[in-house]
Amino acid sequence: MKWFKRNISQYTAVFFILLCAYLLVFSGISSTDDEQLFSVITANLAYGKGYSALPLFGNDRLQGKAGGVEPLHSIIGIPLVISADHFNLGKAQILFLLPAVYTALTGALLVCIAELKGASSKTAAMLGLSYGLGTIALPYARMNFREPLAALLITTAVLCLELSKNAPDHHLKQILYPFLSLISLGLAVLTKITTALVVPFFVFSYLTQKQIWKKENRTHSITIGLAAIIFLTLAGFILQSILPANSLSRFTLQFLNYIRYTLPRLPHDHFWLAAAGLLFSPGKGLFIYSPMLILSMISPFLKSSKLANWMPYVGALLGLTAVQAIIYNDQWWSITWGTRALLPVFPLAALAALPALDAGLNHPKKQIRMGTISLLIIGVSVQIGRLLASDPVYANWAVQFTGREISALSQWDLRLMPLYRHWQLAFNGRTSDIAWLHISRNGFQLTITVILLALIGISIGISYLIKNKERKPYSLIILLIGFFALLLTPISARFDQRYYGSVPIFDELTLEVCAISNNEDLILVDAYLKPYWWFYMNFGCSKPDWVGLPYIHETAIHREQFYPRMNEISSLIHNRLDNHNQVFLIQSPQEQSPPYSNEIEKRKFTVIPKFISRENILEFFAVE
Repeated sequence: MKWFKRNISQYTAVFFILLCAYLLVFSGISSTDDEQLFSVITANLAYGKGYSALPLFGNDRLQGKAGGVEPLHSIIGIPLVISADHFNLGKAQILFLLPAVYTALTGALLVCIAELKGASSKTAAMLGLSYGLGTIALPYARMNFREPLAALLITTAVLCLELSKNAPDHHLKQILYPFLSLISLGLAVLTKITTALVVPFFVFSYLTQKQIWKKENRTHSITIGLAAIIFLTLAGFILQSILPANSLSRFTLQFLNYIRYTLPRLPHDHFWLAAAGLLFSPGKGLFIYSPMLILSMISPFLKSSKLANWMPYVGALLGLTAVQAIIYNDQWWSITWGTRALLPVFPLAALAALPALDAGLNHPKKQIRMGTISLLIIGVSVQIGRLLASDPVYANWAVQFTGREISALSQWDLRLMPLYRHWQLAFNGRTSDIAWLHISRNGFQLTITVILLALIGISIGISYLIKNKERKPYSLIILLIGFFALLLTPISARFDQRYYGSVPIFDELTLEVCAISNNEDLILVDAYLKPYWWFYMNFGCSKPDWVGLPYIHETAIHREQFYPRMNEISSLIHNRLDNHNQVFLIQSPQEQSPPYSNEIEKRKFTVIPKFISRENILEFFAVE
């Protein structure tokens, strides 16, 4: 590990440059219901509420169901949620630090892998920074999705595989590193099941190593294979016994049979259009929204490139593209920035681009060097668009502009191209989702401190990489600055007005609810996505279960207002009351719509007022 100790300052510098950059544009708020789902599952797991999503009951797509989503990303966030609850910080906000750390670590590991492959320190550092700042890894480092964790774990698997190639013959490391690579891949699959597709490509990469076919190493190879089989079997039994019910529903024979039955019956008439859209469309194209990856298509034509190293990386990328196109057909797209479905294998694509990047940065012709650097700068500029305007803002604009819902064909419409429409929305006064633009006056000084620390950390890290002088002072300084910036971020984000933490009545009522409620009680919050729902999701009680009720709907013909799924809500109330638990309703009265309390009374329940604010902002009832 001498090489690691020798270069650890460089890895530290790249990690904290990326992390400080992500903290500088920290979001801290969900732009999709999937992000809300991960936050809710983590909070429920943290307090023993099981694998459920009742706070999203009012979401018409999820309807309070967790959907058997893979568990690892949610589990890792448990300590953060518990810490946030203990220190009265935002439980939802703090989880947005995880993708930032995942992505910064991925960038640092890419530097490490590049150096193991023989790249210069300059090229290796540029690879890590270009991945973290010049691809869609940047916007997703600020969003609470699981793909950044999957990307980190796959990158770790690559690192372990590279280390095994350099291990001496007859050495324990020849067994240890492939085994660690296998564990990392298994954890990636526990994060997102489609990443199982990359396993065959790793096996291929491992089998192409000449040393494993030597007679003296065959025993090691057989040992690794047997250890893998035993480990996977034991891991399956252990995980099944310790993880929450339903969290492994996608890893059962029943789910496999469901896929085998369903997949051939799904329509596949848009396969080629979907695959092309993921890679080249104006709305989502991989090579448009992460232009540095264009270099991966140049690498195989270089003399310095080994095709055996290039093929598994690009094969995994194309394989995951095919899976997305097969499963989702004309629904391959999403409203989020770029091709999120491919993000787990972006580090592999970046490594496939390494030979071309190295050749471009070290080319004797100045034009080639400047062209390579320009491509990396363009990649960073592309991501700025997503920082200026959020995905929901863009989606709302696109629907209003076209008069119809966004579809797969919309991704090919140049008039709707997010690449420049996000910029246009920003220039037209649409506010970015960067948290520091939404901080109340009380948190202004703390926010300025976070921003200054982040800028100083970036400056020191870049200075180190450029000057490449004595490492220890730089490492220690950037470590301290990065640590304090990371620590102060959730404290400062506590004043984000989008969570209504500065509304006194919200705090006052929540304290009363927390004081009188117990573990098995139920809080009904009217309604999903209303101000108090956002507040309670971030600062609510940890003890009782709570439900984000559906917002009011209208009938298609007569436009009559109604609350959907009232039968299910009644069943929830009955179950709690029958078990001698309390049920409370918190509603925000509106003049133009009937209150939830009236709808509940129609179901033969008694609604007793407990607290009504003077401004009539919130009403608190006991349901009996």
